Amino acid sequence: MPLGTNWALPIGLPHSGRNINGCHAPEHIQTAKEHQIVRMDDSIRTEVRELRSMVDELKRMQNDTSMVAFSAALRPPPGVSMEYGYGNTGPSTSATTLIFSEVITNIGNGYNRYTGVFTAPKSGVYYFTFTVYCWCNGNQVGAAMYKDGKEILFAWLGAKKGSNEDFATNAITLQLEKGNAVYMRLPEGLQITSRDSSNVTTFSGFLLNPM
Repeated sequence: MPLGTNWALPIGLPHSGRNINGCHAPEHIQTAKEHQIVRMDDSIRTEVRELRSMVDELKRMQNDTSMVAFSAALRPPPGVSMEYGYGNTGPSTSATTLIFSEVITNIGNGYNRYTGVFTAPKSGVYYFTFTVYCWCNGNQVGAAMYKDGKEILFAWLGAKKGSNEDFATNAITLQLEKGNAVYMRLPEGLQITSRDSSNVTTFSGFLLNPM
Protein backbone atom coordinates (compact mmCIF):
# COMPACT_ATOMS: atom_id res chain seq x y z
CA MET A 1 0.00 0.00 0.00
CA PRO A 2 1.66 3.27 -1.06
CA LEU A 3 2.41 5.64 1.76
CA GLY A 4 0.36 8.81 1.85
CA THR A 5 -2.64 7.25 0.13
CA ASN A 6 -6.00 8.43 1.57
CA TRP A 7 -8.53 5.66 2.12
CA ALA A 8 -12.17 6.44 2.55
CA LEU A 9 -14.52 4.33 4.75
CA PRO A 10 -16.72 1.99 2.75
CA ILE A 11 -20.20 3.27 2.04
CA GLY A 12 -22.65 2.21 4.77
CA LEU A 13 -20.03 1.61 7.52
CA PRO A 14 -20.88 3.81 10.55
CA HIS A 15 -18.23 6.35 11.47
CA SER A 16 -18.69 5.29 15.13
CA GLY A 17 -17.78 1.69 14.31
CA ARG A 18 -14.49 -0.04 14.88
CA ASN A 19 -11.34 1.84 14.01
CA ILE A 20 -8.41 0.25 12.32
CA ASN A 21 -7.35 -1.33 15.64
CA GLY A 22 -10.88 -2.67 16.30
CA CYS A 23 -11.19 -1.01 19.78
CA HIS A 24 -14.54 0.84 19.70
CA ALA A 25 -18.03 -0.69 19.82
CA PRO A 26 -20.82 0.84 17.71
CA GLU A 27 -22.62 3.79 19.36
CA HIS A 28 -25.94 1.98 19.80
CA ILE A 29 -24.19 -0.85 21.70
CA GLN A 30 -22.39 1.62 23.96
CA THR A 31 -25.68 3.37 24.75
CA ALA A 32 -27.42 0.07 25.59
CA LYS A 33 -24.60 -0.90 27.96
CA GLU A 34 -24.75 2.47 29.67
CA HIS A 35 -28.50 2.08 30.20
CA GLN A 36 -27.94 -1.41 31.58
CA ILE A 37 -25.34 -0.11 34.04
CA VAL A 38 -27.72 2.65 35.18
CA ARG A 39 -30.50 0.10 35.75
CA MET A 40 -28.16 -2.16 37.73
CA ASP A 41 -27.03 0.79 39.86
CA ASP A 42 -30.65 1.74 40.64
CA SER A 43 -31.45 -1.87 41.54
CA ILE A 44 -28.46 -2.12 43.89
CA ARG A 45 -29.41 1.14 45.60
CA THR A 46 -32.98 -0.13 46.11
CA GLU A 47 -31.76 -3.43 47.59
CA VAL A 48 -29.40 -1.59 49.95
CA ARG A 49 -32.29 0.60 51.20
CA GLU A 50 -34.46 -2.48 51.75
CA LEU A 51 -31.69 -4.30 53.63
CA ARG A 52 -31.12 -1.28 55.86
CA SER A 53 -34.83 -1.14 56.61
CA MET A 54 -34.84 -4.86 57.50
CA VAL A 55 -31.84 -4.42 59.83
CA ASP A 56 -33.56 -1.50 61.60
CA GLU A 57 -36.73 -3.58 62.06
CA LEU A 58 -34.77 -6.54 63.45
CA LYS A 59 -32.99 -4.25 65.92
CA ARG A 60 -36.34 -2.83 67.05
CA MET A 61 -37.82 -6.31 67.51
CA GLN A 62 -34.75 -7.48 69.43
CA ASN A 63 -35.11 -4.57 71.83
CA ASP A 64 -38.85 -5.17 72.22
CA THR A 65 -38.57 -8.89 73.06
CA SER A 66 -36.31 -8.27 76.06
CA MET A 67 -38.22 -5.48 77.75
CA VAL A 68 -41.15 -7.07 79.64
CA ALA A 69 -40.79 -9.52 82.54
CA PHE A 70 -41.90 -9.64 86.17
CA SER A 71 -41.88 -11.86 89.25
CA ALA A 72 -43.51 -11.07 92.59
CA ALA A 73 -44.04 -12.89 95.86
CA LEU A 74 -46.90 -12.88 98.34
CA ARG A 75 -46.36 -11.72 101.92
CA PRO A 76 -48.61 -12.52 104.94
CA PRO A 77 -51.45 -10.01 105.33
CA PRO A 78 -51.23 -7.61 108.30
CA GLY A 79 -52.65 -8.86 111.58
CA VAL A 80 -52.75 -12.60 110.81
CA SER A 81 -51.41 -15.20 113.21
CA MET A 82 -47.79 -16.01 112.38
CA GLU A 83 -45.69 -19.10 113.05
CA TYR A 84 -42.01 -19.27 112.08
CA GLY A 85 -42.62 -16.30 109.78
CA TYR A 86 -45.51 -18.03 107.96
CA GLY A 87 -49.03 -16.61 107.75
CA ASN A 88 -52.19 -17.69 105.95
CA THR A 89 -54.40 -15.81 103.52
CA GLY A 90 -58.00 -17.09 103.57
CA PRO A 91 -60.24 -18.90 103.66
CA SER A 92 -62.86 -16.22 103.10
CA THR A 93 -66.52 -16.15 102.14
CA SER A 94 -65.84 -14.45 98.78
CA ALA A 95 -63.08 -14.39 96.18
CA THR A 96 -60.34 -11.82 96.80
CA THR A 97 -57.59 -10.40 94.60
CA LEU A 98 -54.11 -11.47 95.69
CA ILE A 99 -51.56 -8.67 95.96
CA PHE A 100 -48.01 -9.97 95.52
CA SER A 101 -46.31 -7.02 97.17
CA GLU A 102 -42.70 -8.26 97.15
CA VAL A 103 -41.50 -7.37 93.65
CA ILE A 104 -38.48 -9.41 92.53
CA THR A 105 -38.32 -8.31 88.88
CA ASN A 106 -40.38 -5.72 87.00
CA ILE A 107 -38.77 -4.99 83.62
CA GLY A 108 -41.09 -2.76 81.64
CA ASN A 109 -43.05 -1.75 84.77
CA GLY A 110 -46.09 -3.79 83.79
CA TYR A 111 -46.76 -5.13 87.30
CA ASN A 112 -48.34 -2.98 90.03
CA ARG A 113 -47.29 -4.07 93.52
CA TYR A 114 -50.14 -2.14 95.14
CA THR A 115 -52.99 -3.69 93.15
CA GLY A 116 -51.48 -7.05 92.20
CA VAL A 117 -52.38 -6.44 88.55
CA PHE A 118 -50.11 -6.89 85.54
CA THR A 119 -51.08 -4.55 82.69
CA ALA A 120 -49.55 -5.42 79.31
CA PRO A 121 -47.37 -2.46 78.23
CA LYS A 122 -47.38 -3.74 74.63
CA SER A 123 -49.24 -6.24 72.49
CA GLY A 124 -47.76 -9.71 72.11
CA VAL A 125 -47.64 -13.31 73.27
CA TYR A 126 -46.95 -13.68 77.02
CA TYR A 127 -46.17 -16.58 79.34
CA PHE A 128 -47.55 -16.58 82.91
CA THR A 129 -47.07 -18.96 85.81
CA PHE A 130 -47.91 -19.08 89.51
CA THR A 131 -47.13 -21.31 92.48
CA VAL A 132 -49.07 -21.24 95.74
CA TYR A 133 -47.91 -22.85 98.97
CA CYS A 134 -50.05 -23.90 101.89
CA TRP A 135 -49.26 -24.89 105.45
CA CYS A 136 -52.91 -25.47 106.17
CA ASN A 137 -53.36 -28.77 108.02
CA GLY A 138 -56.37 -29.99 106.09
CA ASN A 139 -57.64 -26.84 104.38
CA GLN A 140 -57.84 -26.73 100.59
CA VAL A 141 -55.13 -24.86 98.70
CA GLY A 142 -55.57 -23.17 95.33
CA ALA A 143 -55.70 -19.97 93.30
CA ALA A 144 -57.07 -18.69 89.99
CA MET A 145 -55.65 -16.42 87.29
CA TYR A 146 -57.86 -13.82 85.63
CA LYS A 147 -57.64 -11.79 82.43
CA ASP A 148 -59.79 -8.66 82.30
CA GLY A 149 -62.32 -10.03 84.78
CA LYS A 150 -62.55 -13.55 83.35
CA GLU A 151 -61.02 -16.64 84.96
CA ILE A 152 -58.55 -18.28 82.58
CA LEU A 153 -56.52 -20.62 84.80
CA PHE A 154 -57.00 -22.51 88.05
CA ALA A 155 -54.94 -24.76 90.33
CA TRP A 156 -56.38 -26.61 93.30
CA LEU A 157 -55.35 -29.29 95.76
CA GLY A 158 -57.50 -30.82 98.46
CA ALA A 159 -55.14 -31.19 101.42
CA LYS A 160 -55.53 -34.17 103.71
CA LYS A 161 -55.89 -33.97 107.46
CA GLY A 162 -52.50 -34.10 109.11
CA SER A 163 -50.73 -32.93 105.97
CA ASN A 164 -48.74 -29.80 106.83
CA GLU A 165 -47.45 -28.69 103.43
CA ASP A 166 -48.88 -28.64 99.92
CA PHE A 167 -48.19 -26.80 96.66
CA ALA A 168 -50.33 -26.00 93.62
CA THR A 169 -49.01 -24.55 90.36
CA ASN A 170 -50.08 -23.85 86.81
CA ALA A 171 -48.98 -21.93 83.69
CA ILE A 172 -50.43 -20.52 80.48
CA THR A 173 -49.50 -18.69 77.26
CA LEU A 174 -51.70 -15.72 76.36
CA GLN A 175 -51.99 -13.35 73.43
CA LEU A 176 -52.55 -9.91 74.93
CA GLU A 177 -53.35 -6.51 73.55
CA LYS A 178 -51.73 -3.45 75.07
CA GLY A 179 -53.66 -2.58 78.24
CA ASN A 180 -55.03 -6.09 78.98
CA ALA A 181 -54.90 -6.91 82.70
CA VAL A 182 -53.80 -10.24 84.24
CA TYR A 183 -53.97 -10.94 87.98
CA MET A 184 -54.48 -13.65 90.64
CA ARG A 185 -57.50 -14.27 92.90
CA LEU A 186 -58.08 -16.51 95.90
CA PRO A 187 -61.39 -18.33 95.39
CA GLU A 188 -63.96 -18.58 98.13
CA GLY A 189 -63.12 -21.21 100.78
CA LEU A 190 -59.47 -21.73 99.72
CA GLN A 191 -56.36 -20.87 101.69
CA ILE A 192 -52.72 -20.18 100.84
CA THR A 193 -49.63 -19.51 102.89
CA SER A 194 -46.82 -17.01 102.49
CA ARG A 195 -43.75 -16.10 104.48
CA ASP A 196 -42.39 -12.75 105.56
CA SER A 197 -38.77 -13.49 104.59
CA SER A 198 -38.88 -15.94 101.65
CA ASN A 199 -40.70 -16.37 98.36
CA VAL A 200 -42.90 -19.47 98.57
CA THR A 201 -46.04 -18.19 96.83
CA THR A 202 -45.21 -16.39 93.57
CA PHE A 203 -46.68 -14.90 90.38
CA SER A 204 -44.55 -14.38 87.25
CA GLY A 205 -44.83 -13.55 83.57
CA PHE A 206 -42.81 -12.38 80.59
CA LEU A 207 -43.19 -11.36 76.94
CA LEU A 208 -42.36 -14.13 74.49
CA ASN A 209 -42.88 -12.22 71.26
CA PRO A 210 -44.23 -8.73 70.48
CA MET A 211 -46.96 -8.39 67.85
